[in-house]
Amino acid sequence: MAKRLGSLAVALGAVAAVVAAAHAAQPPGAGPGTPTLAAADYVEIQQLAVRYSYAMDTGADGGEMLAALFAPDGAFVSPNRGRITGRDQLVALGKGRNPMYPRRFIVNHVIEPAPGGAIGRAYVVEVDLPSEGEKLGGELTATGGRYEDVYEKTAAGWRFKSRQFVPSKMEVPGASARPAAAPAPASR
Repeated sequence: MAKRLGSLAVALGAVAAVVAAAHAAQPPGAGPGTPTLAAADYVEIQQLAVRYSYAMDTGADGGEMLAALFAPDGAFVSPNRGRITGRDQLVALGKGRNPMYPRRFIVNHVIEPAPGGAIGRAYVVEVDLPSEGEKLGGELTATGGRYEDVYEKTAAGWRFKSRQFVPSKMEVPGASARPAAAPAPASR
């Protein structure tokens, strides 16, 4: 019985720590109309961002997974593609990827409460990984940058109201002109 109470106390302590951390993460100047976010909100928004990378990299469900991550009036915006809105356009954006070719890696995801929901920023690094059977490694692509997000809580949970890709301004040496792979030696 004492062991069970000890485990319960540890679990409750962990939950209290997460709630306290989420409360401490509220911006000091959050004014009226700015919602507070619970620990569960932060986790759900982080999962939204991770699912976006997975959906884009794999083309999951024929692009449907990507479209489902956006609010009904949500939009993806990038300098190369322009503004993509509506379920059909978002499905088309999410189609046609190789499910075994991950390349988007999101890091340093910052989430803040904002009037009407939340906002976020995250760096995105794209890496060309080797094909199956090739030597481990990978090369950075020239398509890195950051995402600037607006999140909206819908009946289905947190969704992107907008996700804007802002490309980085630096050049990655060798990213635009990868040398061709050397031919495999002939077998004898």
